[in-house]
Amino acid sequence: MIKKIFIFQAVLLFTLSAIAQGPTIEGTYLPVKNTTFKQIWDTTATLLTIPTTGANQVWNYSNKFIQMQDTFHTKTLDKSGLPYYHLFPDATHASFWNVPLKDQDSLFSYFIVDTSGFHRIGGFSIMSTLDSVFIEPSELFMPARVKYNMDTIFNYSRTVGYGKSGNYKVKSVQLRNKQMVGAGYGTLITPLGSFSDVVLMKEINYRTDSVFVDFGGNGNYSFYQKYNYDAIYYHFLRNNTFATTHLMLLKCSPFNNFVWYGWYTLPVDFGSIEGFVYDTTGLPVTNGEVYLYREYSNFTKNDILAITPINTNGSYKFDSIPYGEYRIAARPDLLLYPNSFTTYYGDTTDWKNAQSIITTNNVNGINITLDYHDPNIGNNTISGKLLLNYNYNRIGQFGKLMKNDPIPGIDIIVEKKPSGPVKSSIQSNNSGDFTISNLENGTYTLWVDMPGLNMSGSYTFTLSGSTTVSELDFTVGKDSIHPFNATYVVKQDIKENGFSVFPNPSDTKVNIAYTLDHAQNVSFKIVNILGETIREVNLGNKLIGSYNYVIDSNELKLNSGTYLLQMNIGSMSKTKKFSILK
Repeated sequence: MIKKIFIFQAVLLFTLSAIAQGPTIEGTYLPVKNTTFKQIWDTTATLLTIPTTGANQVWNYSNKFIQMQDTFHTKTLDKSGLPYYHLFPDATHASFWNVPLKDQDSLFSYFIVDTSGFHRIGGFSIMSTLDSVFIEPSELFMPARVKYNMDTIFNYSRTVGYGKSGNYKVKSVQLRNKQMVGAGYGTLITPLGSFSDVVLMKEINYRTDSVFVDFGGNGNYSFYQKYNYDAIYYHFLRNNTFATTHLMLLKCSPFNNFVWYGWYTLPVDFGSIEGFVYDTTGLPVTNGEVYLYREYSNFTKNDILAITPINTNGSYKFDSIPYGEYRIAARPDLLLYPNSFTTYYGDTTDWKNAQSIITTNNVNGINITLDYHDPNIGNNTISGKLLLNYNYNRIGQFGKLMKNDPIPGIDIIVEKKPSGPVKSSIQSNNSGDFTISNLENGTYTLWVDMPGLNMSGSYTFTLSGSTTVSELDFTVGKDSIHPFNATYVVKQDIKENGFSVFPNPSDTKVNIAYTLDHAQNVSFKIVNILGETIREVNLGNKLIGSYNYVIDSNELKLNSGTYLLQMNIGSMSKTKKFSILK
């Protein structure tokens, strides 16, 4: 069986860069939720050596792990089901780390994955003295792209941890300065075997820990002691291996003259997914492709992990799929099935209504029946373009404008209003353009189907006679899809849009902005990182319109630090983090 494996947005980069300077690694490639990957540790590191650097290296560690510990593991988790999640509302991922290091064992961590990389923002431990830590600015754990001779990446982070030592409350403040460089590429040999196309990332880590103790039990912490923990880390990285990019890691002295410890990764558990694709008469679909989407993966968008062909008997199969959660969509050959839609498992054209598939072994019987639309017999035409701009977020705020790259191969769907059938769909071409012709007279809604991304709004328009409606453009942000032509835009209600808090961070006043499309009760609460309520405000029943409420940090006696704003609008409750810097 021929199967095309994709790494989200890395394939083209890999092809172009591998020839000139080795592969490009997607640093944010993570296991899907509930996937566990395991490591073998050597904490004595008797034979482990500092790796060589440069192009076309061979790193042979096949017989150098001799003091091996028991198997330890890292597991990705559903962040919303963990304790303390309310303290990290911006987290996109969470994990549990079991390691042979006292200060890091049994550690739950929260992360943000975005276009710049993989950032750690805090967590809590069930084993160490510090039971909760908060990181701001966040710690860049892994850049989005790693390659040999890349520009040096600098990162500063500040971690504050709270816990107990004996009968006293303690606070630890950790200052960390990182430098990350692509130090080499080549072949890595571990006790598991040989791996080509490996990139070596060198991380120079300068870390200072200051410990404060609350001797009086009154919340006043006094300085106790300071420690330095400088070190150099070597990350051996490879695309799409064992559900993680990390094949091996070495921690070395700050003088780069010996190894303190190391670990290498074991394969994760693999299964398969298979089934049949049928048309509405029950006959097998004989040509097309089936897409496998990773659920809960990078950013908000679901990654396309693999594409496999539909066989002539209608069957398909994905082999060697890491245990996790997925969605599957069938795309028939439109020349053979001209009025068919891309249809998800669950027999729907909308990813939100698709059934997810959880693999804990080999899964079969995942059958899909294609959805069809009636032939279009009108004279109306619509067109537009689909563009990528990661810095445009779900509540419609621009940061730094990034280049608008076209997005090909995405389903654009038009449906009749009100509550009418889906009338047609088409995929964007290599330039991101789409055109849907022969539409009948009537009122329509136009939207984009990209698994994992919500629509911040849609287009609604009326066609009559031989109407042509153009420039129905969409911009794809980091967590949502935005219509870009204000003439036809219909915005979603507050449940989709949320609210905004700005400026963030602020030195004094903070604005809370929100919009209502119908009357609702509005209230909010400000909470500190210890979970203590600072202020509750009930704004009462508010009518349709846009509102802005100002809070004054001086009036509320807010010191520099991080706070949570819990906003309640009708039945909706959402939380955002904001910072005060004085």
